[in-house]
Amino acid sequence: MIKRRIIILLFFIINILNINAQISYETKDLLIKLTLFKESLGTEEVVNKDLLNNFLNVNLQIDTLENEGFTHFDFYSISPLFDPNGIEYDRLPLVRANCDEYILAISRTDHQVYRLKGFFSNDFPALLRSMEILNYGNISNRKRFVDWYFVDKLDFDCLFKAYMSNSFDANKYPCLHYCSEFVTTH
Repeated sequence: MIKRRIIILLFFIINILNINAQISYETKDLLIKLTLFKESLGTEEVVNKDLLNNFLNVNLQIDTLENEGFTHFDFYSISPLFDPNGIEYDRLPLVRANCDEYILAISRTDHQVYRLKGFFSNDFPALLRSMEILNYGNISNRKRFVDWYFVDKLDFDCLFKAYMSNSFDANKYPCLHYCSEFVTTH
């Protein structure tokens, strides 16, 4: 019940943020933290309010990635910065895994978040649909897509092949590996 309320609260916050067309640093930071928090929940049924508060106070290294061809999206690489504030970093999938970063895109028009690397789910198909709605060209052919669009640290060739094959096999498509799949429990 608490998990459901927190998820509803998260979606409510995200919808409020969508009212502003211009993305601010604070909005970007909150969207990224909420996306990572949802990822860290996994299948847990009970959500600790203190964990959410701690999570929102985590210092993250957020780098804007170089890209070509995208006028409506910003791309970010996210990794945690360690500090001595007692925050439970082991609850971050990124920290408790053999994974160096997450990559996501945020739409400049509606603040939609697209998880593209390191997450349990990959939103590349949704990004393509949004690009189609925004009348981006060269998105139906892999070779043209890879020639026209680029984001530093993203393997669009791999993502497009996985999308076209409708496969989620991370062994066949390494770009689909998610950070928490490498976690080992003791």
